This record gives sequence, structure tokens and C-alpha cells, in this order.
Amino acid sequence: MAIIYASTILEVTYFPLDFNQMFRSGERYFNFLHIAYHFDLLTPLTDLNARVINNWLLQFYFFVPFGMLIALFQDTLSLKKLFMIVFLTAMILDTSQIVLAFILDAPVGIADIYDVIMNTLGGIIGVLLLKYVLSPFYTKITKGASIYEIKKH
Repeated sequence: MAIIYASTILEVTYFPLDFNQMFRSGERYFNFLHIAYHFDLLTPLTDLNARVINNWLLQFYFFVPFGMLIALFQDTLSLKKLFMIVFLTAMILDTSQIVLAFILDAPVGIADIYDVIMNTLGGIIGVLLLKYVLSPFYTKITKGASIYEIKKH
């Protein structure tokens, strides 16, 4: 199941369905400028539309299962380390889109700082859900079994 999830994330990241969105006047689209030049994260919030909100929600929801899987298979790590793994994975995915776009000289995906933010938030929610909601619930309904025993099967 984890392999199917990982392959789906990679497919959506590197080969998005909406190819028209990848081009802006024939140039590649990278939205890291809000952070790099003037630390202005709030400007896009004034120009919100359904497409932007939908994209943010998809980025968020895609990483909730990732956070849960990381928390399940790395159950001995602290929350801080789990959060760092989620953040670094989100950064690597978006940064690799830029690198591959230049290496292949073709649009691979859209690199956007808001994707990193929403992916990280989704992953953090996934970690917290597994550790503080699902794990105690699973232990209660199975009368003492740990959710972390699932990975042994």
C-alpha cells in the first residue's frame, strides 16, 4: 500500500494532469520569489480563487497519509524529527521539480513555496493524527494491542 501511495505522489508531482498551468508566457513557473526577495507570504492571499484553494487543499491532503506512514514506521523518533522529515521531503520534492526542469529542459511540475507549506502542514497533521488519535483509539478497541504492531505483518 505504501508503494502505491509513493508512486502516486511521484506521478502527480512530476507529471501533473494540468499541463496548461505549467506555462506562463512560455517560461517555467516557479513561485519561490515571495520568500526569496521580500518575505511576503500574504500577497497571494489577496488573490485567492477556487483553483488556488483547491490546489492548496490537494497538497495538504496528499501529505496527511505520508505523515501517518512516517509516524508508523519511525515510531521511535521524536515529534521534532518526524516534522523535520516531513518538511525535508516536501522541500526535496519541490526542489527536484526545478532541477529536473532544467536538466530535461522540459516542464516537470510547478515549484511553489505554498506547496511546501501545505505539504508540511498535511504531513504534520498526519503524524499527530496517528500518534494522538488513531494509536490510542486502536489500542482501546483492540484491548491493548499497539498500532505499531501492524508494520510487523
